[in-house]
Amino acid sequence: MWNHVTRDPAEAAETLSGEFPRLTLTTDDDDLFAFRHSGRAEDRWAIRRLAIRGSAALIGSVAETYGVGRVRSGRAALDYAAHGVDTGRPFLRPLGHSTLLIESAALELVTLDQAAFRRYAPRYLVGTDLGLTVPSAADTAPVSAAAERFWDAARVYVAEILADPELVSSDIVRDQLYDLLLRTFLHCFPVTSDTRTAPGARTAVLPATIRRVLQHIDEHSAEAVTVADLAEVGRLSVRAVQDGVRRYTGLTPLQYLRDRRLDAAHAQLIASDPATVNVAAVARGCGFAHMPRFARDYRLRFGENPRDTLRS
Repeated sequence: MWNHVTRDPAEAAETLSGEFPRLTLTTDDDDLFAFRHSGRAEDRWAIRRLAIRGSAALIGSVAETYGVGRVRSGRAALDYAAHGVDTGRPFLRPLGHSTLLIESAALELVTLDQAAFRRYAPRYLVGTDLGLTVPSAADTAPVSAAAERFWDAARVYVAEILADPELVSSDIVRDQLYDLLLRTFLHCFPVTSDTRTAPGARTAVLPATIRRVLQHIDEHSAEAVTVADLAEVGRLSVRAVQDGVRRYTGLTPLQYLRDRRLDAAHAQLIASDPATVNVAAVARGCGFAHMPRFARDYRLRFGENPRDTLRS
């Protein structure tokens, strides 16, 4: 656990950058400014609380793909490029460049480690026709009022257990807390095929064949993948793959592949050192051969140039 308190904006910015290297903290209220950052982090998840007095802005990217924020008190406005987020409810905190404007507010962020999420989440979807989707800045709210209450109840329960050092020292207890957070997250937010349908997609649940196709894309996005390859993976015709992927995601198979490559490039650029890595190398490693097209698609998806992500 940690609890850092300061009234020095520069110290606050340095503290925050230790947790979120791609976020920049600025404030014009040096006399009024006060900052508290507390929380607890495990290997697979973390709960962080941030309280700021005065006006401040947090600009940049949050590296965790799967995170849920909420405003505990005060006012905070969050924008991703052209999408404004409703911060009056718990909200997804997806990848992408964002601006968070704070007016004397207290916030909380629950994050699920990306690697652990992708490892464990599919276990809860075995035997179903569901699959994972990528969190979108255009769709951040819980899927229903009941889901919102369910998430809040789970979050409160986890926080209460974390406050008991004896309980949280147990590996079994920590595993159960992670299990609860992960299952609740999958049920309450638009990150599976039954909780989110992209624009133009239908709500029908698709068979496991299409799920295998999408999983193959996720696992081999950097490779040369064709629709014919996907048809072989799914044991389907090319037409069935095209129709099925579009029905599930609202995208063609190659558009879905492009977005997974863009997500991989974004994550690598966030984590890379600009002194030793360049954008072209990252793009090529993620499967892009045409640099101008990559830069254009990257700007459309994340609201910034790939070079800016690497340098920020």
